Amino acid sequence: CVADLVPENKREAIRGYGADLQIEGSTQVAAQQHAETLIEAEGLTWIPPYDDLDIITGQGTLVTDMLSEQPDIDTIIAPLSGGGLLSGVALAAKALSPNIEVVGISMKNEPGMVRCLEAGKLVDVDEPHSLADALGGSVGLANKYTYPIVRDFMDRYVLVSEESLPSALRLLFETEGLVTEGGSAVVISALLKADFLTPRNKSIGLVISGRNIAPDRFLKAIQSSEAAL
Repeated sequence: CVADLVPENKREAIRGYGADLQIEGSTQVAAQQHAETLIEAEGLTWIPPYDDLDIITGQGTLVTDMLSEQPDIDTIIAPLSGGGLLSGVALAAKALSPNIEVVGISMKNEPGMVRCLEAGKLVDVDEPHSLADALGGSVGLANKYTYPIVRDFMDRYVLVSEESLPSALRLLFETEGLVTEGGSAVVISALLKADFLTPRNKSIGLVISGRNIAPDRFLKAIQSSEAAL
């Protein structure tokens, strides 16, 4: 069950795995409510996309990989949305090297987890269209794990603008040969701005996770970046 804002390429990928994809409403909250109705009516099993201890643990293994290659990392910057990725990163980083600073990156326009942190409780947010579509939406009012983990173990967050994403996508493509989606490019957007960094941030690890972007959308983004230069 997905919201109408989910891009068509991601819908097709889900169908490609043989799923019965159902589109419901314009927000993740509406899609989840529809899923809960189906679960109750048909006896289905709910598989959380992020608010799950096994998912959080799996995400944390990337920190062990990073530190095995670069043991002196003092800062890890990762995308922040529902918090599954950031929770795993923060827990693993603090367990392996407590002095590592963990920075979460979200969009300025209705960042779900950040709004919860600001309010000091779980809240719903609107879901505007964004190139970083993977980061949009609420964390859910029934959230059990990711909100308290992010609240207690993430050191700080940085918000980036929609306008900053195309140039970040372009930079990753030109310098690293990487095709990424907007939700991945936010870490580069933040790093390019760099006004949140301090003298203690000397060895930085970036989590770039996600390349589920339609080719035409990617080309349009990097071309718009070129036109803006």
